Amino acid sequence: MRAVLMGILGFLLGSVGSLIVLLLGYGIFSAATDYHDFEGATAMGLAYISPVIALVCGVAGAALFVQISRPRKRA
Repeated sequence: MRAVLMGILGFLLGSVGSLIVLLLGYGIFSAATDYHDFEGATAMGLAYISPVIALVCGVAGAALFVQISRPRKRA
């Protein structure tokens, strides 16, 4: 049961964290480089691909948290 809860926690942290990094990173990048997205195509492309990246990062986070939560065998 602990592994399942850690997996869910890892998925949520991985997916939400990646969305925050992607969307804030785009805003910081566009402000730092003085980039003006006239038609909004870049922002819409990022909004379209962000959930896919969030799912991948969520699965990776879940796998990492489950691996961390398992007890280690001692020799």
